[in-house]
Amino acid sequence: MSAQLLVQTLRGLVDALAELRKTLTSAENQLFVYYICPLTNLRGIATTGILPNATAPKGRTDLSGQSVQAKRNVEVHLAGWKQVNVHQCINLFWNPLNLTMRAFQRNGLLREASTKKSDDAVICVLEINLERLLLDRRCKWTIAPQNLARNEFTTFAREQFTGAATWPDGTPRCDWKSIFSVSSGADGNLDWKLQAQMNGKRSAELIVHLGDNADVTGSIALPFEMVDRIIVPADQVRKLTQEQIEFLGSTRKNIARLSSENGVPIYFSRNELLHAELKFMQSLNLRTKKDPNVLAKVNTALRLVEQFEIDHPELCPSRERYLRTELADDHHGSMHAARVMFWSAFLMQDLEEATKQEILPVVLVAASIHDTYRERDDETHGQLAMEAHRARIAGFLTEQRLASCLHALRYHCIPDDQCSNPDSALHILKDADALDRGRFGAPNKQGGCDTKFFRTDVLKHDAHGNIAYMAFWAAQSTRYSLVGPKPCADFRRSLRDAVNSLSSK
Repeated sequence: MSAQLLVQTLRGLVDALAELRKTLTSAENQLFVYYICPLTNLRGIATTGILPNATAPKGRTDLSGQSVQAKRNVEVHLAGWKQVNVHQCINLFWNPLNLTMRAFQRNGLLREASTKKSDDAVICVLEINLERLLLDRRCKWTIAPQNLARNEFTTFAREQFTGAATWPDGTPRCDWKSIFSVSSGADGNLDWKLQAQMNGKRSAELIVHLGDNADVTGSIALPFEMVDRIIVPADQVRKLTQEQIEFLGSTRKNIARLSSENGVPIYFSRNELLHAELKFMQSLNLRTKKDPNVLAKVNTALRLVEQFEIDHPELCPSRERYLRTELADDHHGSMHAARVMFWSAFLMQDLEEATKQEILPVVLVAASIHDTYRERDDETHGQLAMEAHRARIAGFLTEQRLASCLHALRYHCIPDDQCSNPDSALHILKDADALDRGRFGAPNKQGGCDTKFFRTDVLKHDAHGNIAYMAFWAAQSTRYSLVGPKPCADFRRSLRDAVNSLSSK
């Protein structure tokens, strides 16, 4: 009964659905949900159907990464059934025009650069008939009104999806108008919090489990026959090979080649997707006019950081180092720590060799774990990290180096005028941390670093803030990188793949 009421409710949302239907050129009298995957995975799906994450083939191309999947490791209650882990279910978008779609296109290009598999960069959108799926007797379901990686709230209650229930601000729990909305660029006029909020709603999900056999934990595959249409990029965005075209034809599905429709982008050009990477390379080239050795310094810093991670895995910024593992996926998580380690090693390239050898291990350790106990924007998380990791650090650093490292950890989040006895390690850590404010905004702009407050000589003498812009574009390029158990290696790989993507045709 709930499934029929949900279908009836959605059929009444003619105005809310109008723009999405107009953009995706879907049949106006039908309802759909969507699954996004690279062509690499579609080849298997065409044979086996869509499987849940937990039982998907190990050799598949995962463009979301461990950090995203870790956020989705939650239990949900399905209509008329029981609680199951989301990874045992099949997750579908109500609206594929969200940042996940764009991120998959970008990550596909980066993956193609390393795997040399052109299928990895062809992102496909599978259009699935909603009514046929929901009314299948095997289908158990729930709704996530926002991307489940950002908000764990799910529901199948009628008052929730019909609009009777609201959030404290008065908006419907299932805000279908926002969920089905499309962006033609107007979102760019919103601040980043509102943009994130809108994207969260456009990333709302239908979570389904097919099969109610008590012995079956994971859902059986969603049959490929439920896919009505496959959307792939048009030639002006991505030229498909003859073999790829023939394979798509062999699926006997309606194939739509789209790019932008009615001013709404569906697929993006290589230059749009790799804009941050292009800007990083331009900033790096500009820096060579001031410092001809900058590329060597970048490569040395990358090598030092990755080698540190190899030699001392117990001190690298993996998920296990954090107070709670989900903190590793936040703005101050593993990838942030890896970038701060990199910028610390980069800034140290201008020091005398003896000083560099003395300070390097101190700063790398401090940078690795400085935000592992940061749950909120406060001045205590440095002290907490220092206390939590003291024994582990003591097993690695000499007594004098240990004191400097603990001092840097404690004071990295304290205003300069309140820091006692600041030393070079603290200055380097603070400046490297400030450089990675590039993940929030450009230098001297809202959210970005303020170049007037740099402490290290190399940054104070960088009058045009060129290094700060390098850091800004490096952060923009890697903030959504796939992160596994070795974040420093993942950061290095991300930059390498970015360069390779720019040079590939």
